[in-house]
Amino acid sequence: MKTTKLVVEYDYDFEIVSIISSLKPYYLALQINKQLGTKLHYEDDITLNFVRNGKLTLLNFIHKTEYQCYRLIKNKAVEYENIDKPYLIPELKEYDFILHIHTEGSKPDCESIVQALKQIQGIELVRYIQNKEQLKSKDNLIF
Repeated sequence: MKTTKLVVEYDYDFEIVSIISSLKPYYLALQINKQLGTKLHYEDDITLNFVRNGKLTLLNFIHKTEYQCYRLIKNKAVEYENIDKPYLIPELKEYDFILHIHTEGSKPDCESIVQALKQIQGIELVRYIQNKEQLKSKDNLIF
């Protein structure tokens, strides 16, 4: 019997900024709002169900307009089942938060975003992930 395999290629047209911070998620979202002029607000947790019965539930803040979407996601899962590494991006497990930026049209200036985030007291390290294609778990960031 002949089998056909479906191959799906995703478009990774988003930017990733990783953050190390000991701030509470709500307070960090408030400080980012002040610094970047966004309106991040808490939205229902994101739940990722994996093929092998694994499950991650992640804290999620969102700022959405017609042409852009900023998501502040806690990298370590709030709840998890059947997962060895309970992180959204296990390769970046040393980072506490992921700022996921999706814009239509022009690409955001992530270097200026990084510089602005560095001004927030309580943020220890901010890094713009330029080579997101090299991340093994980049598919976890497709929303």
